[in-house]
Amino acid sequence: MHLRGQDGDVPWWKPTWRDAWRYLGWRCVLFLPAAGVLCLFAALVFEPGMGQFVWILGPKLVIMILCLPFLAAGYALKRGVQARSEPFCIHCGYELSGLPDHYRCPECGLPFDFQAIEEYRRDPDWFIQRYKAQHKTTVEQTPFDTGPARPGRRRRSRDGT
Repeated sequence: MHLRGQDGDVPWWKPTWRDAWRYLGWRCVLFLPAAGVLCLFAALVFEPGMGQFVWILGPKLVIMILCLPFLAAGYALKRGVQARSEPFCIHCGYELSGLPDHYRCPECGLPFDFQAIEEYRRDPDWFIQRYKAQHKTTVEQTPFDTGPARPGRRRRSRDGT
C-alpha cells in the first residue's frame, strides 16, 4: 500500500493537545507545582525579597518541578493513540466503527486495514519510521546473472551441511 499526500508525504494522525489533556485525567495535578513556581517567579518581579524562597527550594528542585508538566504532556501525547479503544483512521483520526476491513476512510479517502491500525496503536512513531524506511528504498525488479553453477566443486563443511 503506497500512499502519498499533497506534499509528497503521507499524513499521520497524532492526538491533539485537547486529546492529550483528556487522556491526562488526574495527572493534570502535576501542573500545580509548576504553576506555583511560576507564580513565585512572578512575585519576584514585584517583591525581590522573595528570592530567598527560590534558594530555599534549590535551583535543581525548581527545574525538576518545572519539567514535570512537560514530561506529563509528552507521556499523554505518546499514549494518547493507545488510549483509543475503537478503530480509527491512522491518517486523519476518524472513527471507523462499523466499517469493513480493507476499505477507504470516509473522511480522508485513504485505504485502511485493522491490522495496520493495531500496529500503529502499539507505537505510532515506530510505525511511521518503518513505513518511511520501507517506501524510501527502491527494490530493483530486474534479474541479474549469478554466473554458471558448478556442481561438484562445493566444499563440504565440517558439520555435514
